[in-house]
Amino acid sequence: AVIVFVRAQHAIKPMTIILSFLICIWLFNGWSQLLLGMDMLNRPFSQPKIHSVFATSQDFGFYVGMLSTIPLYTLYLLGKNRLSHLLMTMWVVSSVLVMGQFSAWMMLCISILPYLYLNYVQPARRRIIPIVILPLWLLLLAIVVMNIYPSVNATLYWGQYQQLIWQMWPLSFEIFSQSWLNGVGVANFQSAFQPYLAPNAASPLDISYPHQIIMQVATETGLIGILGILLLWTALFRLWSQANADQRKLALPVIMP
Repeated sequence: AVIVFVRAQHAIKPMTIILSFLICIWLFNGWSQLLLGMDMLNRPFSQPKIHSVFATSQDFGFYVGMLSTIPLYTLYLLGKNRLSHLLMTMWVVSSVLVMGQFSAWMMLCISILPYLYLNYVQPARRRIIPIVILPLWLLLLAIVVMNIYPSVNATLYWGQYQQLIWQMWPLSFEIFSQSWLNGVGVANFQSAFQPYLAPNAASPLDISYPHQIIMQVATETGLIGILGILLLWTALFRLWSQANADQRKLALPVIMP
């Protein structure tokens, strides 16, 4: 995004096209396991749940959802026709859904909203029509994916996850309050959280991070890390406000993730 804003416009289109091809290959990995019985590295599909490239969906699902919309914004940048947008939207949404990772679904929902507005709602003469049709279309697509791969339905059942998260966040804030200036150190959250568990107790939840990105930055890097994020967001906001319409359009494929 910064490269675009400082007017290196000739570099951004080839970069986003290359990124889009890589993301599409990444997304195809889930369907290759489901349809071919193996992933793209020729590893047999023996797991009960589809995994992403090089690791399980639990490890990389968040990033798949976050980066998956790059091809959509690239199509918008290149001014492709409506059919291309529809097909790519179906491909991206179905590929993320089939991975069955809630964090990927959440990040996809956040990152795709500006694209849906810019490409479907804003150009419409009657904006109420796409506002009504788009959710129904995406819901129908989700139902089709769930019928093809029923294991996706398990992602809708959180079990005790939500309750455990709500118990974890107050303890995470207590860890932050004890080391509020510079935190407990990057990747040291688990060692700081372990004393809050009973001796030799196995947690049903992954305690290597607090399951909330701002809380993770706060606990591991303290106030210094929080100020760093705020400084970055402020800089991006100032660059965005000073950019012209063409620069903003160029920046979308890289600024949304």
